[in-house]
Amino acid sequence: MWTHRPLLPLRASPRKCYSVHLYSSTRGGKRQRKPPITAHYGLVMGINNSTPRRKELLKKMKNNSLENVRPSCPSRPSIFAEVETVKEQVEFDCFARFITDKDGEPRLDRNGNKMTRTDPIYEEICLIIAEVNLLNPDGVMKISGSELSTFIVQEVYSRLTFEHVETVVGKFQRVSTPIYNKKAYLRTALYNSVFEAQSDITNQIAQDFHGFFG
Repeated sequence: MWTHRPLLPLRASPRKCYSVHLYSSTRGGKRQRKPPITAHYGLVMGINNSTPRRKELLKKMKNNSLENVRPSCPSRPSIFAEVETVKEQVEFDCFARFITDKDGEPRLDRNGNKMTRTDPIYEEICLIIAEVNLLNPDGVMKISGSELSTFIVQEVYSRLTFEHVETVVGKFQRVSTPIYNKKAYLRTALYNSVFEAQSDITNQIAQDFHGFFG
């Protein structure tokens, strides 16, 4: 007649399982031990798992096995936290404008402070920059119809300043033709503004030099 006896493992294993040993009766009165049969959490061979102590043990073993198998997930960066970083980079507070009345005088709040307002396009530009900064640097993205490495675009965006953003907004407000993809336009304009800033300074110096010497 076959009998079984559950034994807890003497040392921890990655699978956290029970070992069930089988014994067979012999004529000489000795019992022959068979190779153990392992099963997850002891739910096999009619083992009683209804006792509170056994339930608590199985639950703990199951949780430990899940912690060992499940890989740790790195925390994802928040886009809104990145937006705050971008605002510091481009000096977002400098984009605020005073709210004036009909006479051109600045309006005051209840505390006597001058009321200010920031154009929503500056907030949108900061969000676009933050979105690009959080993209996978190994990917590609389109700028002016050409595919560029995301890493290169992120490096260029890291050079953006208050003057670059002001230049982009000024050109955007002067566009007379309809813009069907505003986000793509601003992405391209921000990228090109870093390269155009140096050429604009060079052209301005050349014009001043030519005007000075006539």
